[in-house]
Amino acid sequence: MKRNSGITLVALIITIIVLLILAVVTISAVNEGSLFSYVNNAAEGYSKAQEEENTIISTYLTKMEKYNSENDIWKKRGLDTSIPGIIGTTYSFSGPITSVTDNSKECIDINIILNSDGSMNWGRKFIQNEENIGNDYDIISCQDIDDLIELFPISANSITFPDSEFETVTITFESNKATLTVSNTNYISE
Repeated sequence: MKRNSGITLVALIITIIVLLILAVVTISAVNEGSLFSYVNNAAEGYSKAQEEENTIISTYLTKMEKYNSENDIWKKRGLDTSIPGIIGTTYSFSGPITSVTDNSKECIDINIILNSDGSMNWGRKFIQNEENIGNDYDIISCQDIDDLIELFPISANSITFPDSEFETVTITFESNKATLTVSNTNYISE
């Protein structure tokens, strides 16, 4: 006897009935809104969490701004720190700027950074007889600047301080640039 292998009509009808039952259950779940309500609840929860996070961030930013304005060392010294780029920007000046102490010595580059902690970076590159004779890089501490302010007060947009090579140096700040004045000569930052 020969056996036929394949899907019988009964198996096909049972499969179709099972698929119809699954379809009815799925459609009723969607129509009752339970599936969409989960999605809507999740979206609402996300929106609420985002609003809470924005409120917390805003509160911290406000506290940080208040702290910074209360603890802005440069501002307390009299410098207008609202000038764009005044704190943390490297101001570069190109010479030659002749040394007051040694006429054969020239400074060809000066870099200045006012740090948010109240200190200042002061870097210089010197040449003598057209040969590089070295770099001079100092970090003028917060305390040293406070001591200098007693002799050279800070105005709203400028700082004056003594220098071993140039007697006195004045830096005047404008929006994202500065002017260096040495021996009555002005140099504009690059």
